[in-house]
Amino acid sequence: MFSTIFSFEVKRLLKTFSTYIYFTILFAVAFFIALIIGGAFKSANVNMAGEKILANSPLLIDGLFAQIDGWIGAIIVVAVIGNAVLKDFRYNTHNIIFSTPVNKFSYLFGRFSGAAFVCMLILTGPAFGMMLAYVSPWVSADKVGVFHLMPYVQAYLQSVVPNLLLQGAIFFAVSLIARDIFIIWLSLIIYWVTIGFASAFVGSLQYETLAAMLDPMGDQAKEIVTKHWSTYDKNNLSYQLTGVLLWNRLLWLSISALVFVAGYLSFSFSSSARRISFRKTSVSEKSGTNPNAFVKISFDQDKLPQASRSFTAATNLKTLWGLAVNECRTILRNVYFRIIILFGMLFLFIVSFQLGKAIYDTATYPVTYQVVEYFGGTFSLFIVILTIFFSGEIVWRNRENRMDNILDALPVPNWVFYVSKMSGLIFMQCILVALIMVCGIIVQLFRGYFNFEIFLYIKYLFGFRIISFWILAILCVFVQTLVRNKYIGYFIVVLFYVWNTFFASTVLKHNLFVLNSSAGVAYSDMNGFGHTVFPYIVFKIYWGAFGLILAALSSLLWARGTEATISWRLSQASAGAKKRSMALIAAAVIIFIGCGSFIYYNTNVLNKHMSGYDQGELQANFEKNYKKFELSAQPKITDVVVKVDIFPMERNLHASGTYVLQNKTGKTIDSLHLLIPDEIKVNSLSFSKGAQMVMNDTTFGYRIYKLPQPMAAGDTMTIAFNVDKNSHGFPHDFTGLSSPVYNGTFMNNSSFMPSIGYNNAYELSDNTERKKHGLGYRATENAITDTTQYNTNGFTKDADFITFDATVSTVPDQIAIAPGYLQKEWSENGRRYFHYKMDSKIMNFYSFLSARYEVKKEVYNGVNLEIYYHRGHEYNLQRMINGMKKSLAYYTASFSPYQHKQVRILEFPRYGTFAQSFPNTIPFSEGIGFIVNVDDSSKEDLDYTFYVTAHEVAHQWFAHQVVGANVEGSNMLSETLAQYGAITVMEKQYGEERIKKFLHIEMDKYLTARSNEAEKEKTLSLVDGGQQYILYQKGGIIMTSLRKYIGEDSINKGLKMFLDKYAFKAPPYPTTLDFLACMRAVTPDSMQYMITDGFQKIIIYDNKITEASAAKNGDQYVTSVTVDIKKLSGAGDGKETPISCNDYIDIAVYKDKSTILTTTRYKLKNGTTKLSIPTSVKPYKVVLDPQVLLIDKKTDDNEKRLDVNDKVAKK
Repeated sequence: MFSTIFSFEVKRLLKTFSTYIYFTILFAVAFFIALIIGGAFKSANVNMAGEKILANSPLLIDGLFAQIDGWIGAIIVVAVIGNAVLKDFRYNTHNIIFSTPVNKFSYLFGRFSGAAFVCMLILTGPAFGMMLAYVSPWVSADKVGVFHLMPYVQAYLQSVVPNLLLQGAIFFAVSLIARDIFIIWLSLIIYWVTIGFASAFVGSLQYETLAAMLDPMGDQAKEIVTKHWSTYDKNNLSYQLTGVLLWNRLLWLSISALVFVAGYLSFSFSSSARRISFRKTSVSEKSGTNPNAFVKISFDQDKLPQASRSFTAATNLKTLWGLAVNECRTILRNVYFRIIILFGMLFLFIVSFQLGKAIYDTATYPVTYQVVEYFGGTFSLFIVILTIFFSGEIVWRNRENRMDNILDALPVPNWVFYVSKMSGLIFMQCILVALIMVCGIIVQLFRGYFNFEIFLYIKYLFGFRIISFWILAILCVFVQTLVRNKYIGYFIVVLFYVWNTFFASTVLKHNLFVLNSSAGVAYSDMNGFGHTVFPYIVFKIYWGAFGLILAALSSLLWARGTEATISWRLSQASAGAKKRSMALIAAAVIIFIGCGSFIYYNTNVLNKHMSGYDQGELQANFEKNYKKFELSAQPKITDVVVKVDIFPMERNLHASGTYVLQNKTGKTIDSLHLLIPDEIKVNSLSFSKGAQMVMNDTTFGYRIYKLPQPMAAGDTMTIAFNVDKNSHGFPHDFTGLSSPVYNGTFMNNSSFMPSIGYNNAYELSDNTERKKHGLGYRATENAITDTTQYNTNGFTKDADFITFDATVSTVPDQIAIAPGYLQKEWSENGRRYFHYKMDSKIMNFYSFLSARYEVKKEVYNGVNLEIYYHRGHEYNLQRMINGMKKSLAYYTASFSPYQHKQVRILEFPRYGTFAQSFPNTIPFSEGIGFIVNVDDSSKEDLDYTFYVTAHEVAHQWFAHQVVGANVEGSNMLSETLAQYGAITVMEKQYGEERIKKFLHIEMDKYLTARSNEAEKEKTLSLVDGGQQYILYQKGGIIMTSLRKYIGEDSINKGLKMFLDKYAFKAPPYPTTLDFLACMRAVTPDSMQYMITDGFQKIIIYDNKITEASAAKNGDQYVTSVTVDIKKLSGAGDGKETPISCNDYIDIAVYKDKSTILTTTRYKLKNGTTKLSIPTSVKPYKVVLDPQVLLIDKKTDDNEKRLDVNDKVAKK
């Protein structure tokens, strides 16, 4: 009987047209995405696992295969497997089947197996789509490797089939228990939300294993397995079912099996199913009487009320109100919707554990903007799914309950039915959005934060967020109105949503063509919603008009009766309805076109909107036209006097000033090359010696001036400039800090002041993109052997150290700040002026800020410490002050005297989450330190406010005293050395345990980022400026390792030697070769290999403890440990090769979880080594490299809990 039912189910499904539709959709989606990944579209550059990862690598094949089948395929699984038994009840064939001598096992397993088998065939669609795409002539040969069948087979068997069985078992079991398609779709929503649970914990090292186990699709487990894989590994290796991935698969297959068994046991050959109800049992039900039984009553026909017939607009509005209220009431009374609400609250409360923990797993205060953005972002998919789902339920409810013929016959116009349905759907969205606010306030309350900012909740959720949901609801109802099958409607909407969310902007390139898009909304405590409100409103009017068109069409084409063709619906619509609908559509089209034209005028005429490809073409043309001038001799700036006027409310800036230029080249110079920043209006440029403009390329801002008399070596001249940076309309995308803002302007000189000579920073640096635009390979930095670049520093190519004088004006209620010391402050003509002057020479790198600041001041050892902050952000000011004090004390004592008399920290809006060190001035984002909530009693929390402060103060030495030449490795001399200083100061403040956690996180970041390298990983001494994972993460670990192995005094002696030799010195500038010479001078011969390994090689360890035990021996305990040492040398492409090892490595025995009994340093070789370590106290565990000083691919196998044998002493 089983084989009969199985065969019948397979044949039935293979004869169903929808089976082939499902396969075709999966095939087409995979084909299209694979073309994008494979580089078929020049204008699209999609990077899913790293720039150098091949599109048809095993990793990407598995990822794309599993994602398409796991998300879109889940809908197919519901439609096919979830309906395998349910269709018998829907078509009333169950009574016939149940009357046959079929047993439960054969019936259920036959249905399930047949449906699962056909699903397996359907879910092969993505494989064939990818195969065809990758062998097509349109993909780039650089992005696609040699075809291999096995990765597709392995991904199918290892990822797709297990997920299919998991999903199928769950949805099939739910169908057996509930016999309600609504509940099956609800279980799909819960399944997707569970995936959201897992993703909420992804960013935390502490909870990454939990995230991996919670994810039913296994994606997070795969992420753990591969995140430290090199580029070579990702292109060549496949997943292996081991470790956390194996446990994830076993866990979820076990859960699905239990759910399946529960469904199997609950199923019976009966016509009714169990129902969930929160309704109280009525008296009649308790007594056993039938409340629905007919009761004979008598009445007088003459006394019956007469029904009045009225078809006025007022009657229609009254009917609309009644129907709308009924729709809302139906949703509220829906027991499943109540379950969804409770589940949604649970979801928000669980994910709140990760709220504000984006940086070093340390929470921030739950300020309202963070809560509403985090909850709004994580819960939005939940609302989208429910909107898509309930749109089908609302539209199709009457037809499924077979009430449509009755209701359709009523003398009620279409728009009444349509608006009432939309009212119910919008009502549901409002409840869900309100749930975000309620849960947000509860979370804030439980965290002891009481500044709820209710108005901000309302503005963000009901002023900005909900409008997009409304437009989506209109689209969903429109699709469900047109289609003849609810599930086809779901499929169409889901496909469109995936396309619109992930691919539309890549292909269509403009927000005008991406549904619900806008220029972006960004909130800052300092600047509020700022200048983002007006463009957002314009975009939403534009999309609202589009929604109005869909709404009018939905109303006009509303399905009534049994005939459902579009032509029939149009013919049944009254002339008046058609006329009104057409008038509404015409008005909406006018608004749509008008707003679209206005948007285009702002984004493409008043501002320059370019796709990524067009921007690359512009950069390529710049290089093609002007690269020839790169080596042309040009003078350098020696003195700057500038006046800057900031107009925050107009978002404009005016600057005028003078440069003194000096010819330091040793050659005569006959022409000046000037670069004008983009979107800068030049009012005037004049030259003390006179000059004639011979070229003015306005596209690139490149100008060439011919000098009447060539500048001889050592000659000087003056340039006077007068420029404006004005904001015009609104751009295509939110621009953040690129222009003045209402409160919190932060701009540096390079964004609006002219520079001298050709600047290769404007070139296209990505070599994949360069090839698209006809350019050759470009080294990311100048070679360290190129001595011609030693006369130019790596920060400002048109100047060495300069004198600086600035006058900055702003509005009366703001303070304007620039580097230097305040000479004078005054008010004039309704503006507030500040004159700053630096008493020593600085780099040609300075900033200008303006905001409504509060100021905190202290004096420390003759240095003025100042913090300019936004009122309400007082939480961590003392941490910043303490960080400045500790840093100044340590750096001054260890390296050299501090060159300034003040240190200022200035808060700026969170449009950028960084801090940046200018001479005696440190702009510091409100998003990374001002609202952090550090629990000093917790060993888990890291005071990154203190750390960032220490890092930026260290730049006053490493960048502003000594700066590297314009060659590879230059940035190491600033960022890595500043990182060393910050880690050392932080360890002295908070101890080794906190630093161990910090280094562990940094190592994880380094190992993860190196696998996504766009070019090739370089050694620390030759690092590129863009390789921040090397500069910060690896650099900090290497320098800390040297400090621990060689000694802090020795390292600081080497740094002091380096500073003494090169600080404030004129060219030639130092390189990392000079730095390494100083380090080698203080390093003993036995440790010289650490300099080579750390700075001049890529060294990775894969060490582990294989065995460990302890036994009592007399008065001592002896710990026996077997270690396996493996040292690897990495190449730039990620390939790792084992090399010989004879390195010093620490092994520690612990008394408890965190207390070290003894640490012993051994010189260990590759392979297995057995060691014995005596202790006077009973040991708890043994740890290899306890201070996290070696870059180890897998640190969780570096320690073992000890099984201690106390019986030995009794012998």
